[in-house]
Amino acid sequence: MAPRLPKMTEADKDEIRAYHKQGWTQRQIAEATGRPHGSISTFCARDGLKFDGTTTEAATARRVLDAKERVSLLRLELIAVQEHRVAEIRKVQNGDGRWKTLVRGTGGSEREEELSFIPPQDYAREQSAASQASTAIKNYAPLQTENTEAAKSMADKVIEALGMTKDGETNDGAYQP
Repeated sequence: MAPRLPKMTEADKDEIRAYHKQGWTQRQIAEATGRPHGSISTFCARDGLKFDGTTTEAATARRVLDAKERVSLLRLELIAVQEHRVAEIRKVQNGDGRWKTLVRGTGGSEREEELSFIPPQDYAREQSAASQASTAIKNYAPLQTENTEAAKSMADKVIEALGMTKDGETNDGAYQP
């Protein structure tokens, strides 16, 4: 015979109520708490916790909305980072800023140097990063039901601002020393 579990504490009962409120099934609650399904079922019946599907449906709908909100925020962060990168590149190209880059010396040493232009390898790295970010932005766009076109056009603007085509290739003359 299996050893008896200790009596449910108030903290245990609060945990079960919280899982129920989140829309968990009795089996999920039993697994999470390490208690038998029968114990969970008995407690829920005595506590008046119903498992008619409405709680689960509401919790699922909440999770879907939360996920959409997180995707939307992530997309906005990606766009903001790209806008910042474009602004830094434009400042250097317009002569209003300096580009910080790592220069490798002899013996494997590195030093940071500020230049009045963007070295080709740095520019290529920026274009690659922008292409990857714009792909991520576009990949997140279909997950949203609203403003999909606005998100896609914003990604296209980021790509164009960095002098790239939509397939990630650079336009002729994009690099300006």
